[in-house]
Amino acid sequence: SIITTKLLTSAEIIKHCQLFISNDSGLMHIASALETPTIGLFGPTDENKTGPQGIGSIILRAPNTKPVYDVNTNFDLGDEPHPSILALTPEQVIQAANTILSPS
Repeated sequence: SIITTKLLTSAEIIKHCQLFISNDSGLMHIASALETPTIGLFGPTDENKTGPQGIGSIILRAPNTKPVYDVNTNFDLGDEPHPSILALTPEQVIQAANTILSPS
């Protein structure tokens, strides 16, 4: 599994992906830095502070949600997915993926 393998091996695998979809995580930033087309899924964290910066990266947040987690003062998001990330639908992710994979 890519999650349990060495970081450089993960990066090499990510480099060969046509698209990388991830929550706000270290692997998302690696994908973005490698210029692998990336969709960053955002819920409680602030995409303006920790969003992917690479070419071809898209930030996706569910409508009517906002960041509630401050990376400078909080260190625990709990054990359950935050409602703001659960508000993202598969259709929203598919639409963003189609935007990247099938540009007009």
